[in-house]
Amino acid sequence: MNLITALQTRRSYRSYQAKDVTEEMINQVIELARNSPSWANTQCWEVIIVKDQAIKNAISETVPSSNAGNHAIKIAPVTIVLCGKMGEAGFYKGKEISNQQNIYLYDLGIFSQSLNLACLQFGLGTVTVGVFDAKKVKTILAIPEDYEVVTLHPIGFIKEQKAIIPKKAVKEFVHHDQW
Repeated sequence: MNLITALQTRRSYRSYQAKDVTEEMINQVIELARNSPSWANTQCWEVIIVKDQAIKNAISETVPSSNAGNHAIKIAPVTIVLCGKMGEAGFYKGKEISNQQNIYLYDLGIFSQSLNLACLQFGLGTVTVGVFDAKKVKTILAIPEDYEVVTLHPIGFIKEQKAIIPKKAVKEFVHHDQW
């Protein structure tokens, strides 16, 4: 799949085929996503690949039951937990030099989008889950204190293609020279 098609057709998938995702596929997805740009090339991301059903169930319980991401984590063969190292993006020699608070979130957002697009190359679907109890996930996965859990990504083979969702017209959000 070429980049234009990927950008035009990517959707959030919360339902997956009962088919295993190989370690090789996940490794290739991560390999592609690791090429994402980051502030001063800090690459402040850390990835936890979760396949254990009991752990996925525990993580899903941190997502509100009203959020379809809850069920997606339970049924997906793999859930990727994306974490960010604090004190790197926006910092130089341990001192914050950027006036953009939490700039690591920007870097992790880029990584997340790269991950989502890379999945399409292998017929995999995913959804970025951002509503969950990060402190509980951090405890479940024994994540060190100086890292924050940013997003959860259940991943599996797409069960059925979703329709293209209309987006805003460019003229609705682009300004020239000034607002």
